[in-house]
Amino acid sequence: MRLMHAYWQSGPAKDDDRVLARLVGLSPDEWGGIRPDVEPFFDILHGQWLHWRLDEELEAAYDAINRNAARTKAATAARKAKRNDERDVVRNDEHDVENLCNQRDVVRNEHPIGSIHTPHAAAAGTPQARAKAKQVSGDFEGDVRAAERDLGIGGEV
Repeated sequence: MRLMHAYWQSGPAKDDDRVLARLVGLSPDEWGGIRPDVEPFFDILHGQWLHWRLDEELEAAYDAINRNAARTKAATAARKAKRNDERDVVRNDEHDVENLCNQRDVVRNEHPIGSIHTPHAAAAGTPQARAKAKQVSGDFEGDVRAAERDLGIGGEV
């Protein structure tokens, strides 16, 4: 198990009895006694102790790491793009608000009395609106009745 753990951490071990003994935590003499029992579980090629199953597991682990890294990179890019889009929307909204404020100032400056020209203000210039304005009596009760009549509420319709 210690050889397998070392394999996972740093790859195949060298075919050197002192290194192998140190990896398994034994003296070189003790290692020499168990080497024949452990050796069949590994392939010794090119001066290294190789293990096919550990190689497959390491390859699968590296593939998973690379897939996760790619997914993380894609998610980060998408999140950044979304954040940039939201910033652009905010910038555009701020730009739109600024334009509306500028338009309002232009309308204020162009209007003869310096107020914002609204549909209600435009309607105030119609003959019907002037007639209703004349109907306001000046006393509170009369004004309330006129307002209720204009709004279609109250006792008199």
